[in-house]
Amino acid sequence: MLLLLLVWILVGTAAWVTGAALLRLCPIPSSEPEDRFLAAVCLGLFSLASLTLAASIITHLSGLLPAFAAPLLLALIPSVRRSLCDSSPSRGPLLLLAAILLATALNSSGPVTHHDTGLYHYPLIHWLAGFGAVPGLALVHYRFGFSSSWLAASAAMDASATTILNGLLFALIVFHFLRLLARPNRTAHDSLLLYGYPVILLASLVYRLHVSPSPNLPAALGILLTAWLLRLSPPLALLAAAVAFPVKSSSAAAIPVALFLLVRSQHRILPALIPAALITAPLLLVNLQTSGCPLFPSSLACSENTTAVGRQVAETITWETTAWARYLDRLPSHARFFSLDWLPRWIIQPFNLLFVAAIAAAKLTCWRRKSIPAPVVLGLLGSAYIFIAAPDFRFAFGYTAVLVGYTASIHLRLAPRRLAPLAIALILTDAAAHEAFYRRLPEIPRTNLTGRRLLVPTPLRDGVLSRISEQNGLHLRIPVGDQCWHLAQPCTPYAAAPSLRLCDPGQGFRAGFCR
Repeated sequence: MLLLLLVWILVGTAAWVTGAALLRLCPIPSSEPEDRFLAAVCLGLFSLASLTLAASIITHLSGLLPAFAAPLLLALIPSVRRSLCDSSPSRGPLLLLAAILLATALNSSGPVTHHDTGLYHYPLIHWLAGFGAVPGLALVHYRFGFSSSWLAASAAMDASATTILNGLLFALIVFHFLRLLARPNRTAHDSLLLYGYPVILLASLVYRLHVSPSPNLPAALGILLTAWLLRLSPPLALLAAAVAFPVKSSSAAAIPVALFLLVRSQHRILPALIPAALITAPLLLVNLQTSGCPLFPSSLACSENTTAVGRQVAETITWETTAWARYLDRLPSHARFFSLDWLPRWIIQPFNLLFVAAIAAAKLTCWRRKSIPAPVVLGLLGSAYIFIAAPDFRFAFGYTAVLVGYTASIHLRLAPRRLAPLAIALILTDAAAHEAFYRRLPEIPRTNLTGRRLLVPTPLRDGVLSRISEQNGLHLRIPVGDQCWHLAQPCTPYAAAPSLRLCDPGQGFRAGFCR
C-alpha cells in the first residue's frame, strides 16, 4: 500500500504538470478547479504512457520510472505554473482526495485475479520491461500483438506492481464523481460525467479492473472524457481521443467524431492536431514492429515480411475474437460472421442487456428531442463498432457510460449529497470482501494485512509450468492452462509455428523473432 501511494504521488504529479502544459495549448473553459485537475492529470498520464510505448521500440523499459520525474521541469515555465494554480483543488477537496487514495491503495494492494492479467497483460509487461517491443513478438504469443501504452507504462514503473495506474485512475474517478455530486449548479456537461461515472465504477468493481493493469478501464475513461469535452473544448476533445487510442484501439471511434467537430468549430486546428498525431503514432509503429499490422488484429495494411504474422493469421484472430465475444466462449462449428443465432443467448446476459438498453434509451431520447448531440453520435458510433467487431461489455462500457450519462442527464435530477464516507466505505468493503473470498483459494498468495501488504502490493502468482518446447534453438515455456503469470519469457500457451526462430541468435531476444 505504501509503495502504491509513493508511486502515485510521483506519477500523478508528473502527469498533472504534463497535463497542465497541454491545457495551455488547448484550454478547458471550466470555472471549477476539480474539472481542470482531472483533465490535466488524465491527459498527462495518458500522454506519458504513449511516450513510454514509443520508447519500447528502441529499448527495454525496466528502470524507466525515474524518467517520469522529467516532466516536473515543465513547472519552470511561467504559463505552466499558472495552469497548475488554476487546476489546484482547494484544501477540502484535497483532503477528500487523500482519503480516497488511502482507501483505494489498500484495495489495489490486494491479490490480482483478473484472468487477462495472467493470460497476457502481465506477460507482455514482463516482456516490455526486459526487452522492449521486439520485431515479430506476436509470433510467439499472438496477444503480445495487442499493444497498449498502458501496459508499456506499467512495465516502465515496476513490472511486479501491476495495479499502479488503474488504482490511481479509480481514485480520481471516485473523487471527481463525489465533487460533481456535491456541486450545487451542475451543467449538462457535468451531468454527463455524473451519470456516466457509475457505469465505469460498476464495471471496474465487478471485473476488478482497478486491481489489474487492464487497459479497458483507462480506455473507457478516455471515451467518457472525450464525450464530456466535445462541446466544452473541441481541440481538447481531440487530444483526449488521441491519448485514449494508444491505450486500446477500441476507443478509436472517438477520434473521427472529435476531429469532425473540431473542423466545424471556429477553433484553430493545428494546436490540437499536431500533438494528437504525435501521440497516436507510437501504437501504429509498435504494432507494425511486433505483428506487421499497424491496426492489429485488423488485417488492414498488414505486411508479409518474415517478422509479421501475415494477413491470413490476422483475419483468423479477428474472427476468433468476434466469435468469442458473440458466443460467450462457446464457439459452435457452424458460426458465421453474418449469422445472428448468437443474439438470443448473448442479449440475456445482464451487462449485455445494459449495453443494448443504453443504446435504445439514447436513440429514443434523441428521437423525442429531435436532435442528436455530439456525445450521442460518439456513443452510438462506438457501440456499433463494438457490436460488429467484438460485442463484449468489457470493450463497450466506455460507450455505454456516454449513452447512459446523456440519457440520465435529460431525465434525472439528483439533489446534492455528501456521499464521501459512503464511497470510502464501499472501497474498503470491496477490499475486505475480496480478501476474505480469495484467502480460500489455494492458488492465491497469502497476505498479511498488518505486515507486507501495508508496504507493497500482494505478489502475483508464479504460474505453473507444463513443459518446455525446444525448436530451432528457441526454448518456449508452456504453462498449465492458458495463463503464464510470472513464468520466465518467452512463455506462450499456444503451439508455435514450426518455422519460428530467433532472427539473430547472436543478439538474442532483442533482435526479435522470424518465421
